[in-house]
Amino acid sequence: MPDLVCFIGCMGSGKDYQSRLLIENGFKLINIGDSLREMAWDILGWKPNNDEEYEEFKKKNLISCEGLIHQELSGRQFLQNLGTQAIRKRFPDFWIELWKNKVSEELSRGSNVVCSDIRFLKEVEVAINILSNAKIIFCNYKSERYNCTDKHESEQLAQKVLSDGFNDLDLVSHQYIKALL
Repeated sequence: MPDLVCFIGCMGSGKDYQSRLLIENGFKLINIGDSLREMAWDILGWKPNNDEEYEEFKKKNLISCEGLIHQELSGRQFLQNLGTQAIRKRFPDFWIELWKNKVSEELSRGSNVVCSDIRFLKEVEVAINILSNAKIIFCNYKSERYNCTDKHESEQLAQKVLSDGFNDLDLVSHQYIKALL
């Protein structure tokens, strides 16, 4: 039976690193944010050529306005606003349905799947519904990019798991998740 492994954690906590280890062992990476990034690249008319360009995109300001409204918006903030404020608030299950379909298809082929960007309880719930023995793992490795103080709603689940005493690479039980729902 194939495996589904999903990582929860704050920015810079090692989710991508842990996912790469599984990919090296045959897992297929399917992230919830994949469809969001595809949409963002279509809107911007640009796509990063590699991981370094993507990391730079997330840090740099895309928009900087002066005048009545002073606004600076990084690439990361643009993705957060597009994914959460623009789409998820209007179509709550939009991203998770796209992800669920991709994951279900891969699992039906017998592939093991890893997801490095679980951010909301609904996403954990769907992962468990897709595969009842899905493994939900908390990452809390503190890299140089680590930030667990971001107030964006997409960081609240990781902050809650951290405040409840979970440590790096702890398995988050399905009972714990159900208690949060």
